[in-house]
Amino acid sequence: MEIKLARPHHFIDKNVEKAALDAGCWARIKWWMPEGCRFVLVNPNTNEAATFEQHDRVIASLFMRHPDAMVRTAIATYKGAAQFEMQRKGRVA
Repeated sequence: MEIKLARPHHFIDKNVEKAALDAGCWARIKWWMPEGCRFVLVNPNTNEAATFEQHDRVIASLFMRHPDAMVRTAIATYKGAAQFEMQRKGRVA
């Protein structure tokens, strides 16, 4: 997964790690710069990929901190918090 920020943030890696811990998983940071970060979410117990729900919680948490960011996953690209919420509501309905 990758997040690209509209405005640089020097501790984006720490934001990603906190969002992952709050969702009950770990973030393995592949690389980060003030403009963005690439990471993988894993389950701490099994060391396998985090669940779909954990991914959603991490993305939602990151959009709360950076509402105008772009998040790219293997399945979708979300350009801003509004687009993420709209697509999430469409999946749940």
